[in-house]
Formats: sequence, C-alpha cells, structure tokens
Amino acid sequence: MALAIARASRAVTLIGVDGDAEVLRRAAAKARAEGVELELHEARADRIPLADAYVDCVVSTLMFHHLGPEAKRAALAEARRVLAPGGRLLVCDVGRASDPVMRAAFFAVQLLDGFANTREHARGALPDIVSHAGFSAVTVFARYRTGGGTLDLIEALR
Repeated sequence: MALAIARASRAVTLIGVDGDAEVLRRAAAKARAEGVELELHEARADRIPLADAYVDCVVSTLMFHHLGPEAKRAALAEARRVLAPGGRLLVCDVGRASDPVMRAAFFAVQLLDGFANTREHARGALPDIVSHAGFSAVTVFARYRTGGGTLDLIEALR
C-alpha cells in the first residue's frame, strides 16, 4: 500500500489508496484477517478520490522515489488538498545517503527505479520539495540505514 490515510471523527477510519488492484486485494485480505475496517480506493497518488480537507493524516511509505519529479509534486499537492487544516503528512522514503555504503546501496535502487526519478532523493531534496508544496514544519525526524539506502522519516503539517 503506497498511501494510507486516516480520518478521525468519532472513530478512526483507515483509507488505503494504491494504483495496483492486486496490492489492494492483499491489503483487504490482511485487514479482514486482523478484523480491521479498511476503506480502499484504486487510484494514483496524484488523483486521490477524496474530498478536500477530508483526512487528518496522510502516510506515504516508499512511494515517492518511484515517481518522476512532476509526479512527486502532483502527489504532494493532492496530499495537501485532502488534508484538513493542521493535518499531518508522514513520509518514509529514501533520502541522501548517510555514508558511502548507503550511497552504494541506493545506487542499486537507482538502477532499478531510474535516475530521473531518484536524483532528488540522492541529493536529499525531498524535505525541500515537501516544503515547496505548501507544507509547514517540515522535519526529518529519523534516519535509518537499510539495504536500499538511507531512509528518511519526514513529518510536515498542512
């Protein structure tokens, strides 16, 4: 699931958005097995089928490095659109390598996902892109070494 969205009213509703029907099918099966209510939408991150200011939190995991530069910005604009004022954006994605070993690991990812899609990540530019999309209080609050490079955990507010 590339994008998960939470709506808090009386109860929390988890909303999953992914462009792959098979991913959604697996998410639905896992949710049923755990007794979790999950609303699913087959859609791209740049066309989220939700109303303006509808959700309180948007979570993206390892999606942005697959997108080209313009698609990244369109997805962030959509995330901002569906977030309620004061809503939170949480992103986990590849960031600037923390050392040469992490740079080499990320180079392998770049070979698979394309240099055009990943160039901004290699430079550590994703937090700036989030900020330019109109989010405030953009913070990289954690970094992790992984087999695919350094992961940044980013938080921002609408």
